[in-house]
Amino acid sequence: MMITAEQFNQRSIGRLPGHLGLVVTHASADEMRGELAFRPETDGANGFLHAGSLITLADTLAGYGCVNNLPADAVGFTRWS
Repeated sequence: MMITAEQFNQRSIGRLPGHLGLVVTHASADEMRGELAFRPETDGANGFLHAGSLITLADTLAGYGCVNNLPADAVGFTRWS
């Protein structure tokens, strides 16, 4: 089942992506797009965007892209043996 950008945004509320203000702007099986507005809460002590904020953007979109490409019978995208 394909999850829409709005559904991903709803899932992010109360979690790290939501706290940082990450917004998914496009969600498909082929492409994920999002934005992270610069706010004082996302910068480092030097006044520049904190690398952890940028990594959160990349990791979140990559994970959401994985979710949108799972087989219909999948229950997750990690496997424990």
